[in-house]
Amino acid sequence: MERPIKESAWKRGWHDTTTAWKSLPFVILDALGCVVIGAVFGWYWALGLFIFAMLCVWIGATASAPIKQRNEARAMLGKMENLRHIGTGDTLKGEDFNVSLLFQYHQGIIHNVVFDHCILRGPCLVAVQGGNTKFEGNGFRGSDNFDDLVIESVEGRRYAGVGIFVQCKFLHCEFENLSWLLPKEIIQKFKTDMGVL
Repeated sequence: MERPIKESAWKRGWHDTTTAWKSLPFVILDALGCVVIGAVFGWYWALGLFIFAMLCVWIGATASAPIKQRNEARAMLGKMENLRHIGTGDTLKGEDFNVSLLFQYHQGIIHNVVFDHCILRGPCLVAVQGGNTKFEGNGFRGSDNFDDLVIESVEGRRYAGVGIFVQCKFLHCEFENLSWLLPKEIIQKFKTDMGVL
């Protein structure tokens, strides 16, 4: 799970510390060290070593937290910059991104883009247009009820705040926390692809 960017270094350090404490290599090394020290010097030295090792992990995790956060922020900015430069006819392969951000960069409309093995995250209400729209091997995350995720659009009605995919292809993608505003004929394609029918 990705950690929040605005998280304090102390909180991130504590999270990384508890994760390290539960890791098998740490447990094995700490236990072996305590057994050896305990056998040679006594149980109080073993207890001291155990506490000292846990304290060292916490200090190291807290000290390295800002560096990890900076690197994660840079990676996120790089990914956002890639989304900014998507154009007609492009293919996105293996990307994991927030759809709202994609629409923000492209005035709410994405034309003729292939999404291949991508994870498209919401929250967002999206619509599709164009007869060449293709769904193949996709899946939902976050809801098992198809009817919670799809709204049938009414012809001639205008909808505000909806991101639109025009003649896009979705191949083996995962949709997380997205609601779809679809015309009746595309709903049938969508249901077939998702295994609802």
